[in-house]
Amino acid sequence: MTEFSLVDAVASVSRALWSEVPGNLRSVQFRLGDQRIDLRFFFDGAPGDTELDSINNVGGEVAADLPGYRVVEEAVVTDGRQDIPCQDDRHTAYARREPTFAR
Repeated sequence: MTEFSLVDAVASVSRALWSEVPGNLRSVQFRLGDQRIDLRFFFDGAPGDTELDSINNVGGEVAADLPGYRVVEEAVVTDGRQDIPCQDDRHTAYARREPTFAR
């Protein structure tokens, strides 16, 4: 089985996000693990069907780029005024311009 690097994952997630970023998407973070990539999408408010379709499209594109890896998508509902947590083992692939990120 092919092992993919962090650079491979960054390129894949970035490309998969092209034309799939709705206005209420605040951030996308990912974690590359043992034959698995976790995608976490932070939304300002609850995502609708269109947004959920978009995150599935992103997951499908990443899965196509990283064969043999399990791709898990998670939508996280946030209030636009609250900070988005950033865990040490996650990488930010997208961040909307907003005051909570300007520190």
